[in-house]
Amino acid sequence: MTSIDVLTLVLAVSVAVNIGCAAGFITLRTGSGWARAVLAAGGAVGAALVIFFAAVGAYSDGDRQRPSSGLQQDCLLA
Repeated sequence: MTSIDVLTLVLAVSVAVNIGCAAGFITLRTGSGWARAVLAAGGAVGAALVIFFAAVGAYSDGDRQRPSSGLQQDCLLA
């Protein structure tokens, strides 16, 4: 990984944690207990990171060509 990749990942984690803290604080202020606030914050962090990693995966797949795996040729020979 290059330094740009590492910094992008750190930025994504930082943004996800900030989103999670905001979600947890809002949940806590609505009168829910700590357990629900932590679950809401964890869900928000997870969702933000899933969106980030899905975007990175979609962007990365378009840049490189997939090597042909010969799987189709093996199926035809069998």
